[in-house]
Amino acid sequence: MINTLIERVNFLSNLNIRGGVVTTRGSKGMTVTLPELPQADLSTFIAEIDSDAAGGGYYNCHLQSIDATDWNTDTADQFDDIGDSVVVMNLAEVGVDIHNLDAGNKIICWYIIDDEGNARLVGNEVFGRHTFGEW
Repeated sequence: MINTLIERVNFLSNLNIRGGVVTTRGSKGMTVTLPELPQADLSTFIAEIDSDAAGGGYYNCHLQSIDATDWNTDTADQFDDIGDSVVVMNLAEVGVDIHNLDAGNKIICWYIIDDEGNARLVGNEVFGRHTFGEW
């Protein structure tokens, strides 16, 4: 049993992957260290579209906060821009050349970690053409 474990650890330690399993052998035996996986922010955001970005469902946006003063009122804009412009990928438009959203439209979005460890904003439009499966 222990030999099988040692064989598996040796195999894993020889894999050439970024952030892979690390083994160290010393006088007291072998230490196995597993990689830490990048963590994404689990918050959900509202983003307001400023303009099209590169195409294929990407938009330049500003994340929004809810304006407490305008809560429960009929004020047209109940949101305030926060931070710098960000790029958000609208999942409903991935892989197409058509942009169905306009400046002022909203996207519900969240961060996801890509295969290189970068945090990317992805989401779905709010009451846009694709929200209820209208293609």
